[in-house]
Amino acid sequence: MGVKFGNKCDERHHQTVSIASPIGPMVVTVCSNGLHRLSTAIDHQFVPNPTAKVEVTGVDGGVDVLANPYVNDCIEWLSAYFRNDGHEEYASKPVIQFCPFVTNSEFYQKVWHLLRNEIPFGRTISYGELAALSGNERASRAVGSAMRNNPFLLMVPCHRVINKDGTIGNFSGTGGPTLKQWLLAHESHQ
Repeated sequence: MGVKFGNKCDERHHQTVSIASPIGPMVVTVCSNGLHRLSTAIDHQFVPNPTAKVEVTGVDGGVDVLANPYVNDCIEWLSAYFRNDGHEEYASKPVIQFCPFVTNSEFYQKVWHLLRNEIPFGRTISYGELAALSGNERASRAVGSAMRNNPFLLMVPCHRVINKDGTIGNFSGTGGPTLKQWLLAHESHQ
């Protein structure tokens, strides 16, 4: 599942969909060129519900947002990710096109691309190893910054990046380290 970048973004036409998921409420934001953001919308302590289905719970930007192929691809991808047999099915889901104007940092894009394409479901990598893979073994902190600024929760799997001593480290997504631990456990049940 590679990363595809589109052309110019028109921010006036962003559309947002709220969805339910096993990790709680999530928000998908798209434009005419792809996905802008996938994030959690947990407003309380993280409590997983592994049997929850991925489904739309609200729209902002008109009902035509439900016809947006980027929204549909995202929902299909998330549904496969959360299934118990997630690894095989999730790997064959559509390539999610990200809007290229989400970040102005080539380094972030490079790190996100490597993480998404080189670290498979159920595996982890340390910040230092990912820095070395990106071509600069001394860029561990910059990798941490790329993880903190990752707008594509799960799709760019920042939860797979751990400390070199094997501890899970930080997780800036809503739900914090508890959510990160849950995601790692979910992926380890392949």
